[in-house]
This record gives sequence, C-alpha cells and structure tokens, in this order.
Amino acid sequence: MAECTALLMRRHPAPTALRWFLSAVLSAAAWSGNAAQFNVAHLSMHQEATRITIESDQPLTYRLFRMVEPARLVLDLEQATDLRALETLAAQLGGSNPHIRSARVGRFKPGVARVVFDLRAEVESQARQASLSSGSHRLVVDI
Repeated sequence: MAECTALLMRRHPAPTALRWFLSAVLSAAAWSGNAAQFNVAHLSMHQEATRITIESDQPLTYRLFRMVEPARLVLDLEQATDLRALETLAAQLGGSNPHIRSARVGRFKPGVARVVFDLRAEVESQARQASLSSGSHRLVVDI
C-alpha cells in the first residue's frame, strides 16, 4: 500500500500541491486573526508639522526610523494585511507639502507594511498611539 501511495505522489503532484495550498490557507486564516485592519489613513498640516494619522481596529505595533542620503522617514506596521487605506497617503500628499516630497507604501515582508516618506530635508519626528472611545486605536506621527 505504501508503494502505491508513493507512486501516486510521484505521478500526481496534486495531493502535495493540495496539502501546500491548504497549509497556506490555514496559516493565512490563523494570521488574519491577529491582523490589523486599517480604517483611516490621513495626512494633514497642523501648525508647523505634517501629521499622519492611522486608525486601526486594534493597537498597532510599529517601528519608526530615519534614513539619510536621501532623507527618509520609514514607518513599519506589523500585522498588516490590507494596505488600501495606507495607499491613500501618497494621493493626499500633493506637491506642496513643506516636509514630505513623496510617499510610497508596500509590503516589506509578510505581515509588515512599510510606508516610506521621502523628506525635503532632515526633520524631527515623533509618534504616539492612543485608544479611542469607539474602540479604535490611533497612531499619530508628526513630522
């Protein structure tokens, strides 16, 4: 019987492919239970700073760091699956922002979204997170 199963596996790769597919689907389903759903991503000017506001259905795990030559600010958001709200940031930017030249969003690695802000010059930045009375969570980054 074992010889028949081995022969079937060699001649018909579908069972192996099916196992890989089911494994991937189940892993994705397990991961999506912890995935953050981004509801709002907004870019605006406040006093002399550019403010990026990201709202999610759960607390965000993030990493904010700067890079030089050229000047960039990088925001990594963990447990990110749906990037649509984040992708609106570049469209909200326009060409007249005094601090940010451009922005782009992509998948850095599975489950991690990366937002890169190309800066016009080296600037200070700070981030803070708050829980809202609606049950949502807000990450605010001031540049």
